[in-house]
Amino acid sequence: RATFTSGVTFTPNGRNLATLIDRLRRKAEKGAHFAMSQPVYDLDRFAAFAPAARQIGIPVLVGVMPLLSERNAEFLHNELPGVSIPAAVRERMRRAGGRGIAEGVLQAEEMLAEAQRSVQGIYLIAVFWRYEMVAQLVKVLSGDGWGAAWARVGRH
Repeated sequence: RATFTSGVTFTPNGRNLATLIDRLRRKAEKGAHFAMSQPVYDLDRFAAFAPAARQIGIPVLVGVMPLLSERNAEFLHNELPGVSIPAAVRERMRRAGGRGIAEGVLQAEEMLAEAQRSVQGIYLIAVFWRYEMVAQLVKVLSGDGWGAAWARVGRH
């Protein structure tokens, strides 16, 4: 007999956070076991939605996708539905110039630090097969107690 775990998407980057949280609540009521967010780049927005998402009763995994360059940041901001990258983050990528990958990893590490205080888990997204960036972030996560968070997700 097969068992299934149902996951849903969560887009925390829209204008009306209360409406977005209500949609997530309805998905949980319909049987979702966990939710995965679009990539999040705005630490203030993250701090605003994390407490509300925790009250839904299902694990919410936040997407962390390191940026590669200013061009990559602008493309994602303007062309990828559900993703919003604040002007300050895009400016940091612009100032990084040829050090875009290092800056993208640094910004992702900042998001991981915030996530560890706020949500049940994260998932890492490699951009354009740049797995070495994700490997660096995995090293940041190792030893920080995330194993228990992943175990909770697996039990739902």
